[in-house]
Amino acid sequence: KEKLDDFVRRIFSFLKKNTSQNEFRGAGIDCIITAAREVFAQNNHPLVETFIDELIAYGFEYPEIRGSTAEWQVKVNPEHVRTIRAWLEIIAMKPRWTKRLISALIVNLKIGGIFIRDTDLIQRDISRLLNTDIAPAYNLIKQLLRIFPVYFSEIGAEGELRDITTRVDEISFRNDRLIDFFRKQSHVESNSLMVEFTEHIFRYWFSGDKKFIRRHIPDEVFDRVNNSGEYFDGMHRAFMQLFPKANNDPRNFLEWDDGKIVREIQQIHDLSEVDRERVSLMIRIYQLIYKKYYPQYFDLLKDLEAVNVFAGPDILSLRQSLKTKNYYRSLTMILKFLAVLKTRVLSEKKTQSFENIYHKRHIAAGIPSMYGTYHEEPAFGEPRRHAV
Repeated sequence: KEKLDDFVRRIFSFLKKNTSQNEFRGAGIDCIITAAREVFAQNNHPLVETFIDELIAYGFEYPEIRGSTAEWQVKVNPEHVRTIRAWLEIIAMKPRWTKRLISALIVNLKIGGIFIRDTDLIQRDISRLLNTDIAPAYNLIKQLLRIFPVYFSEIGAEGELRDITTRVDEISFRNDRLIDFFRKQSHVESNSLMVEFTEHIFRYWFSGDKKFIRRHIPDEVFDRVNNSGEYFDGMHRAFMQLFPKANNDPRNFLEWDDGKIVREIQQIHDLSEVDRERVSLMIRIYQLIYKKYYPQYFDLLKDLEAVNVFAGPDILSLRQSLKTKNYYRSLTMILKFLAVLKTRVLSEKKTQSFENIYHKRHIAAGIPSMYGTYHEEPAFGEPRRHAV
């Protein structure tokens, strides 16, 4: 046993001392996964503890986001996602023995952030983890998976999101360089950073300060974005009035339904019909992007109805209890739903995923992308969204 412990330590010592670690970090990750498989195959808990100690000490790859390229791709540490996949695979080998590794992954993702593209399809790795015996580490797994902005089925900008991002660009004849870049990035490489990008566009339109959009666009686009003129003045005038009504926090736009958006925009004077439509479309885009990547509690009852997991009378009862402010009854129903979701997540039944994904290459930039859908049977991904 001591020889195996020493061997594990020597592996990590070699990886740390290797002068080519920074250049070939991917090879180091592959080596760690291979070693993990052999260590867990020994079914020796103390040996696994030694391995986890060394892995945590070895360190984690943070996203290190450095802006975007002119081809609409976010510049990010390529080993970030590979490291996440590796740690998830190791955790899945025996969740009851890897609780400290789960905690370490939570801490690393909280400290350094997380960046996952739609096209990374990290949902596959999460599904594999949840198909293992996670019951002994259920609460930790829940904390971990809350961090992942991946509980959606549409890869890239599809459906309404694609339609209105295209419309908001075309209404300016694709001459608004900021929105043209925003639209192209959402179509080519959609990711959760688009939420922050949209919020910063709103803050830029409100303040006129280009610092808000600096990290999201490349130099050649940034230099061509003007905080005055045809594509700025109307939006600035609009958000000077709308932002205070949202308490200067874009998140409050999430609560605005279509009627409120129309009413608030109608009250803005000296605004062209084109700019009125642009404002309305951008707020709706923000709502759709935010809902895609982050659990949020607006329209939650509609979401619960859509997944076909809960009994209709129970949802109706919850709706009525909330309407009459019967909070005790509402809490009782919510706890019942959570119990159903927990049972579903912990079920020994292996879930099957369904993919309808298409790959394409953008001729102008020569970069690959994909679009389509990913979901699990039957409506399993959306319940997980609410369960975590």
